[in-house]
Amino acid sequence: MSSSGPLVSVIITIYNQLHYLDRALRSVLSQDYPNLEIIVGDDASIDGDVALFLSVYDDERITCIRQMTNLGRHTHYKTLLYEHAKGDWVTVLNADDFYTNPSYISKAMKLIMSNDSIVLVFGKTGIYVEDTQRIICDSASEHLPDIIDGNQLLLNQTKGHIIPHITSLYHRSTALQLNFYQAKIWSEDWESLLRIIQGKKVSHIPQLSGLYGRHHHNVSKTIDLDIAMENLEYILSPYRLAKKMGEIDSKVLDEWKENMIYRYIVKIYIKLSLWDQKNVRFFLKRIEEEIPTTSLRMKKDYKIKLFNIIKNNDIFLKIAFKYYLRQEALIADFLQHRKYGKGKYKA
Repeated sequence: MSSSGPLVSVIITIYNQLHYLDRALRSVLSQDYPNLEIIVGDDASIDGDVALFLSVYDDERITCIRQMTNLGRHTHYKTLLYEHAKGDWVTVLNADDFYTNPSYISKAMKLIMSNDSIVLVFGKTGIYVEDTQRIICDSASEHLPDIIDGNQLLLNQTKGHIIPHITSLYHRSTALQLNFYQAKIWSEDWESLLRIIQGKKVSHIPQLSGLYGRHHHNVSKTIDLDIAMENLEYILSPYRLAKKMGEIDSKVLDEWKENMIYRYIVKIYIKLSLWDQKNVRFFLKRIEEEIPTTSLRMKKDYKIKLFNIIKNNDIFLKIAFKYYLRQEALIADFLQHRKYGKGKYKA
């Protein structure tokens, strides 16, 4: 590794979130890794002049790319990665997210340079609940090893070992070869990340490294069920790739797919139950028609029966998700939006 190290591109995407940008940007500028380029991608915001805002930082590493028309998250990610990022390694933040560890990128690059099989590094993340200023981290991904087999990490998604987009530092050329951000779905980031890790090595940094800013301004109590069902592609696409590669036993993969679909459908059911109760019946009917095995499993699942009993009691929900399911961040986010939800839904 040279004195400066390989170039790392940090992409910050923004759309009408100018009031959050300073926090995100300062968290990047505080990184002690010496060789960064910082690309702020403005997806045609109308809440202020992003370029003018950035001019006060007087840092030559910062480049502002403004889209003349709103591209939407999927196309915006892809445009910035393919047409503007020059780094060997890339990481992406949304403007309301931020790093918490100024040595995160340095530590990630040290791991990368120690093992040429590593294609991605991710750090521990949590959520920052804007209304209460609380930091909440789930415990499901604790005690992961420093170096993880990518195929095993794929299978471990059913255990809650989620790969967070905001601290994922991935190999750019490999991402381009895999057509990153190809899927026009809610979870285009997970779809891409679950493909890039297959057959490769992944590294994990256990220290808290980044936070998702969670607030009520960009989430509504109404969920488009067609879009929700289309989002199953984030599971099906990596599944198809794994089948093609043939490195994981076919029966194991089939079981993984069914369990991932079940986890996802239950998550949507919980969201609807908390935010959009009137659509629960339509959703359950649709699952019964389109995914009958999942529908039958839900009817038998005692955890769902317990959830239905306690879903109107915030205290019981917090206890159940924190100590039993180890997903305190998930329910804290959901409950915040049950209370304040407004605007356009964002996955």
